[in-house]
Amino acid sequence: MSIDFNAVFDIGPEFAGPTWLKECLRIPPRGVSNVIAYFGHRWTPKEWTLEPSSLDLYGPGGYHFRFGPATVNLYHVIRFRTFARDSSERAILRASLFEIANLLGSPCSIYFHELLPLEGASLAEIESSLRQEFGAPSATFEELAATEEWGQGCWFIDTFADMRQDSNHRTEVVDL
Repeated sequence: MSIDFNAVFDIGPEFAGPTWLKECLRIPPRGVSNVIAYFGHRWTPKEWTLEPSSLDLYGPGGYHFRFGPATVNLYHVIRFRTFARDSSERAILRASLFEIANLLGSPCSIYFHELLPLEGASLAEIESSLRQEFGAPSATFEELAATEEWGQGCWFIDTFADMRQDSNHRTEVVDL
């Protein structure tokens, strides 16, 4: 069974709603643009579309955003195991996740597979729930890649510390 990637972000004061995010992504930041170029063939939507009834935002490159009162959940078409194990594909997606976190005003993101239960209204409540259910998050991507899908450490908190420290952060598409 293949299980896809999800991330959840806090909503900071910078976030001005789903329509605002759609407009921000219409001319995508470099990392998002690279994801669209790299993963676009795996995903049907070719433009950013906001569903009026649900306010879900679908976009090219495998993005599906779902908005909550205090968090934004992002589904991406990449398999969770691929994200955990393939450093090249992970680097491409993480560059865009860093940009999305900055747009949303989120200091970090929690990564998990699409079947993991999320409980809580805020990122802090979700983290607490995951810790109670699945133990501490994996400390490294190598550790995440080695975990069982429902075992301890089957999730990850990304503070983007490596990207924040790299003032010359590069987000080019890597040839695989």
